[in-house]
Amino acid sequence: MHPSWLMLAVLRASISCFAIACAGISCAHDAHPAVPAYADVGTITGRVQAASDDSIVIRRDGARDLTLQIDAKTATTQDGAEIAARDLTPGAQVTVSYRLVGDQPIADIVQATRSIEPGTPGSLQRTSALPSSMPGGMTSPGQRPM
Repeated sequence: MHPSWLMLAVLRASISCFAIACAGISCAHDAHPAVPAYADVGTITGRVQAASDDSIVIRRDGARDLTLQIDAKTATTQDGAEIAARDLTPGAQVTVSYRLVGDQPIADIVQATRSIEPGTPGSLQRTSALPSSMPGGMTSPGQRPM
């Protein structure tokens, strides 16, 4: 064989081996089912805008509302008690840990705290329980005896 003929034969053999190797990798890749892109993303905070059995909408300051999917693995609490996502109180402060499956955010942990405005039933208000002067010469805390 002539040296150039030998080089050509080696080159052809190398290309054939490379093509077979690539086809094998491609076949092995196709043998596995498609796995969705999955990444732990983090947490967001905001207020509950709306909630149902399968989604929650979070209103965030300075950003668009975000809709997250609820699935069977989602743990939802409000004021420390486990509840169904649909029972979240609109307007409640919420922190949500979530993950992405493809481009869809899925809630993992939803922790809500109802905000109670002053003057609404169930709210705590500071009032003076003691009169400024009590019988028998006693005084309220912070007052000096006469």
